[in-house]
Amino acid sequence: MTMSMRINQNFDTSLTNKADPKYISYVKIITSAIENSYMNLPNYIKGSVNVFGFRSGSIIADYTINANTNNLDVSSANTQVSDLLAAQGIPLAKDAFAESEEKNLTTKDKFYPLQDVELRCTRPNSVVGTMKWSVNDKDPAENSAKYTITNDGLNSTLIVKGASESDNGRYLCIIERSTLPYIQWQTVSIEPRPNIIVDTTDIKLQCQDQIIPLTCCADGYSVEGFGIPAGDEVENSGWADTKMSHFY
Repeated sequence: MTMSMRINQNFDTSLTNKADPKYISYVKIITSAIENSYMNLPNYIKGSVNVFGFRSGSIIADYTINANTNNLDVSSANTQVSDLLAAQGIPLAKDAFAESEEKNLTTKDKFYPLQDVELRCTRPNSVVGTMKWSVNDKDPAENSAKYTITNDGLNSTLIVKGASESDNGRYLCIIERSTLPYIQWQTVSIEPRPNIIVDTTDIKLQCQDQIIPLTCCADGYSVEGFGIPAGDEVENSGWADTKMSHFY
């Protein structure tokens, strides 16, 4: 099982470095607290705790445990985990625990500005509960101008309308259960808007036939030029820039 717990502290970037003393200390303390609390649970495999990373959102600790069942009830043991960690200066947030998996919730590799972003969450057959979304710890259902949500029981789809860089962040599909919530999540990053550069913006010409070369480029984007009128010659280099000759 892949699990997560939310620590009620501001995120420290040192927790992204596995060689940092704070990272090592937190892994040791959290591993010990979970192991001591879970070790007497039926079907829990002792010594299987693996804290494998931390991410922002206050501080979220990701870890795995092994069990001889898919329905291990850890609710009571998590209360003990919280108490043990609080005693060592690591307070947990309310409703800190979840079964949590990072998933690819979209078929796209990149997201571009002003386009809609569609994320789709599929509920595993073993998980029963009500599905909802969270975007950077906010409820998108409260902003229908920005988001559209559709549910069919097995799947839930979130559409971000006209995305921009302000929509970057962590998107969670949460299935609420009587025990732990089950979460599928993905970090979404919108590509920056292109910085379009035209080599010449103001040209003074004599009224006679001549060829005027123009170059347009945009970092990180494919550029394609279109001649107007149709007699213009366009040379598209593909990724970074386009050269166009206009006939006067």
